[in-house]
Amino acid sequence: MNSFVILHNNFYPTSSEILLQNLKNLLKKICINDYQIQQLPLGNKFSSLMGEKFYCQILKTLMKTQQEDKQVLICDSQSLLAIIKLIKKLYEEQEFKEKLSYLLKEEIDILVLEKSIKFIPEIILESFRKDDNFRSWKGFKSAFIIDRELENFVREIQFLEKLESLLGLKILPFYKESYDYLLKTNPTLAYKMASDDYYEMVDCGIDFIITTNIGNFEIFDKHSKMIQKIAGRDDLEIPLLFLPQVFLSTFRDSDASNLLFKEHNILPKML
Repeated sequence: MNSFVILHNNFYPTSSEILLQNLKNLLKKICINDYQIQQLPLGNKFSSLMGEKFYCQILKTLMKTQQEDKQVLICDSQSLLAIIKLIKKLYEEQEFKEKLSYLLKEEIDILVLEKSIKFIPEIILESFRKDDNFRSWKGFKSAFIIDRELENFVREIQFLEKLESLLGLKILPFYKESYDYLLKTNPTLAYKMASDDYYEMVDCGIDFIITTNIGNFEIFDKHSKMIQKIAGRDDLEIPLLFLPQVFLSTFRDSDASNLLFKEHNILPKML
């Protein structure tokens, strides 16, 4: 498989567009050009409550891509979790699998489906090469907020160790829930839980926070003033960066403009 389909989770349009544009720029840098973008609003934890309709939409996209002999690249962890849950249900619930197969009017080969899917950060680590224009993150310290459900996966592939070695960056992992799903139903609780997590990381003396979760970026950056207010803090200076922005920053021709820093509410000031 040399062709890719990138799943673009546009549930939060502004936040997801920052991720997508930086991802496209990074893929160009690492010479991955044969791909298509497939929009799929995979949403947050509440989306799966839609049941068969929600999972049928995902499965239809995945199976079509697999049949075209293309690999599905997942660029955010919310989408990854939704697909992991789908595959788990297909393995464990025969009635669920049969119902989706009936709705799609075709058999579901779970093993083939699994092999056609990959998390983009893995591809980036495999493809990224340092050259004379490399600008190291040595001397910087970041937090990496990671979905709690992905802790075993991250540890198993030694993702953070490889990332630190490649970028020269000191990374403090924080395995947390994302509370963006509460923004519409209980925003006060969402801000309280998010503020606790944000300032826990900030108080570790970090320079920035990395995330692969669009919901985390949405709540920490786009609702940053409310997080600051509910925490009763004066400081609001530590920015959120998507992983592609962290990699792109190592290229000397990258600057605040092409990294879309101006679209952040908490302005990154590292470059």
